[in-house]
Amino acid sequence: MQDAAGGSAGMAAGKFVFYAAMDGTNNDKDNLNLSGSSLQTNVANLYNQAKAAEENNPNIVARYYPGIGTGGQTGNILNAGLFPTGPAVATAEKAYADFRKEALDYLDTHPSATPSDIVLSIATFSRGNASGVDLAWLVNDRGLVAADGTVIAPPGSIKIMGMVMMDPVHRFVDGNVIESSLPPNVVGPVLVVRALDESRSDFRVLDYGDDPRVVPIDSAGNHCDVGGGNDRNGLGALNLEGMTGYLQAMGVPIADVPADKRFDPSQPVAVHSEVYQTAANGNIVTNIETGESLLKWRVDEGPRQSVPVKPPGETHFPTDPRSVDAVNGSDLESEHAPPRPRAPWRHPAHRQRLGPAHAAARRRPRRRRQHRAAGRPGRGRCPLPDAAVRQCHFRGSGP
Repeated sequence: MQDAAGGSAGMAAGKFVFYAAMDGTNNDKDNLNLSGSSLQTNVANLYNQAKAAEENNPNIVARYYPGIGTGGQTGNILNAGLFPTGPAVATAEKAYADFRKEALDYLDTHPSATPSDIVLSIATFSRGNASGVDLAWLVNDRGLVAADGTVIAPPGSIKIMGMVMMDPVHRFVDGNVIESSLPPNVVGPVLVVRALDESRSDFRVLDYGDDPRVVPIDSAGNHCDVGGGNDRNGLGALNLEGMTGYLQAMGVPIADVPADKRFDPSQPVAVHSEVYQTAANGNIVTNIETGESLLKWRVDEGPRQSVPVKPPGETHFPTDPRSVDAVNGSDLESEHAPPRPRAPWRHPAHRQRLGPAHAAARRRPRRRRQHRAAGRPGRGRCPLPDAAVRQCHFRGSGP
């Protein structure tokens, strides 16, 4: 995976890096019982590596954000299921506030530094990707503004370099509030690691194949074999090593993977499944009459299913200045075109039914878009052969 950085030179030495780690649904490194696993995810592992580097490097600040459904602003069991949008927005807003504070503090304490020295790096797992992409858009749209209103860095000027998406899933995330596409301030290559052996219908992976900045890597295993948490030294560890190499190649100064969390090639490789109902002892529950294994989730037949992501600007509203067919030309910054008709959820009565928190999330301004770029990224596969061992394992983490 470190090869995903390709010929990119990465960021220059001396850059200030704000590293944001966005965990998946029901995943909190400080409350592992929520996920039903005794192991934390690779988002948390990478965060720990960034924190280890932070101890001896003043140019990196790492922050960890628990996933949807872990309590507080991240919501509860309902948000972990059908209503993830509000908590995803809240997490992105908190991360932006943290980034803004740390970036301004760095500039205040380093008189010779300029806004061009500020870089953001993001790692996400599952629906934590909604918060990560939303954070990228917030930085793109807002830039960096001081407390007195002075514009320190205009919109679009702060770059995001070193972005890892672990099996990104946006199930039930409202696309009218959080875009799946990446903003123009994201500098490629962006690494997306996709689980080849995930078949659950509610875990269809986002397909960024039309964005030339994105390099997808197909890895053996299911959702949590990529995101981590199934075993300590198996596929999750192999993916952790690859993602660490990619971030380091991009110039993100994180520490190496600790020895106790590295892949062990001497052990059989287990590809896990969370599709079936399991008993307390871990055995798959079967139908007494037919002997068929009982499903816990809806599943897709055939190869892994995906959800295509339209690149920024792939709309066709002639009055939208962000559209590829804008009547006022290709000036993406124009504010003179008439606005689109109000969507149903913008009606005050509908906002009241949704509640104030959700309505606030939906009042977010539309993002600026840019025309799609031509080309497709190269595609890769996990270097492992077919797994020698396949076993079933259920965890309580959601999409």
